[in-house]
Amino acid sequence: MPARFALASALAVGVVSALFVFLVARAWRKPNVVIVSLGAVRADTLDAWTRPDVFPSAEPVAPTLAHLCEVGVCFTQAYSNHPATRAAAATLLTGGLAAEHGVRGPLDGLRPTQRQLAELFASSGYDTGAVVGSYELDPIFGFRGFAEYDARFDEPIVGWGTDPVPVPSLRFFDRGWQRSARLNKLERNARKPDPMTTDSALGFAARHRARPFFLWVHYFAASPVWPAEGPPTPSVPLYVERVREADRELKRLLRGFVDLGLDRSTWFVVHGDTGFALLEHNDFGPGTSLYEPAVRVPLVVVPPRAELQKQGGRKVSTPVSILDVAPTVVDCVGLPVQVAWRASGLGSWVGCRAESPPRGDALPLETYGLATAAASKEVRLPSGVAMRIGERCRAVRWQQWKYIVREPYPLLDIPAPAQVPPELAARLRRHEVYDLAADADERNNLAGQRPQVEQQLHAALEFVLPAEP
Repeated sequence: MPARFALASALAVGVVSALFVFLVARAWRKPNVVIVSLGAVRADTLDAWTRPDVFPSAEPVAPTLAHLCEVGVCFTQAYSNHPATRAAAATLLTGGLAAEHGVRGPLDGLRPTQRQLAELFASSGYDTGAVVGSYELDPIFGFRGFAEYDARFDEPIVGWGTDPVPVPSLRFFDRGWQRSARLNKLERNARKPDPMTTDSALGFAARHRARPFFLWVHYFAASPVWPAEGPPTPSVPLYVERVREADRELKRLLRGFVDLGLDRSTWFVVHGDTGFALLEHNDFGPGTSLYEPAVRVPLVVVPPRAELQKQGGRKVSTPVSILDVAPTVVDCVGLPVQVAWRASGLGSWVGCRAESPPRGDALPLETYGLATAAASKEVRLPSGVAMRIGERCRAVRWQQWKYIVREPYPLLDIPAPAQVPPELAARLRRHEVYDLAADADERNNLAGQRPQVEQQLHAALEFVLPAEP
């Protein structure tokens, strides 16, 4: 009897110990991270009723996103550093700008030497996955570190294709061939409907719920689609409906995480990948300008449910950018990596760092959206020789100011583009200065009127985003 009792006691102690170890391990499991990118969703969709000049209807445009901003940490002055889908994603996943990751034009991929966020998570024991809604984010362009990458596309982005047969994703070193392959893809199967994106993301979460995971979800959302008859017709109602559909899918995604019991252990970062001009400054869509509608985006960090009472329900008005996302999620889950990030991160605001929040860095903004053959313009050199050139825009957002420099740039989507002579670059370079506190719509260019301020802004721009040689 004593021997039996001792054996039973030992077994009981073993079971209790194993249960204790299991519960402790579960309690200390590394949290999940989910980054949700909403294609071309501009910042003022959160409070559209305050902009009747842009959004005539009083109905909410993005109620789910607005709710997240009430319960999470909402950054009301957030910027996309590069208002084009692939370049914005490259910045998101590397914490770098074009000078580091290499994505400028429509044919560029990420440099293989640039360490990416998913690689950091994978090397720290995380399962990694990506579900993307646009061919612009196909892994052929160098997005790495994801063990699962759903880049299935069923619908065209450019509507004048006549052959319904899908084509594979192809990449060539020759820019002429690559340009042809890209157009062939865009005409046939280049985007994923947002409901399919949600289904795929929830499938990944269900399969990997037993282990910590890093998941990137990109909704095509309001990214422009070109109809068969030519460029898209400017339409605010169509834009609003596309944002509303993406917002409904965001709600379904979040509900799915609750149903799976994953909301208690998941950090969410939800942001617009770019803005979208709705005829402000005679512009329509993303990618070609650095004015506020094209670069201001929603950005909200939602801690795991257990942390919400301590960190949620805050609004931060300090200007931040998508550059801040990578260092933030690394801080918040405590990845044991050492990376020299370009940006400070948002950790102090969302409770992942003890030090005081930064006062506000000078934010770099850039776009090469006009450095393409389709957007090029012809100029004449003093010799009378004609050449076609594109345009690069650089900007810095600092304190209440925005400083924009427009300068000629070689075309990015043709083989062997002509280089811009220095004298032509100097002659065509233009500057813009805006006081956003007094002129939020950027209607009054102060270039030449505040020389001391302009000099400081130019120095800040050259520090964070120097001109290329």
